Amino acid sequence: MKRLRDGCPCAGCNGEIILLKSYRPPDPDLEVPGRYELKGIEQVGGYALKFVWADGHDTGLYTWE
Repeated sequence: MKRLRDGCPCAGCNGEIILLKSYRPPDPDLEVPGRYELKGIEQVGGYALKFVWADGHDTGLYTWE
């Protein structure tokens, strides 16, 4: 579970480019309760899975690739 959560592909965890500038979020607080506790998995169309974590994080879409 740790590998999945730490590798979250969402912009909040992984960063993004905004108006030609790169945004990189600060390192996550690894002591957040429930960070590595999986509460559920949802299928997103036919192309990805969305993991719902106990700390409330659920924005990363993990493609089948």
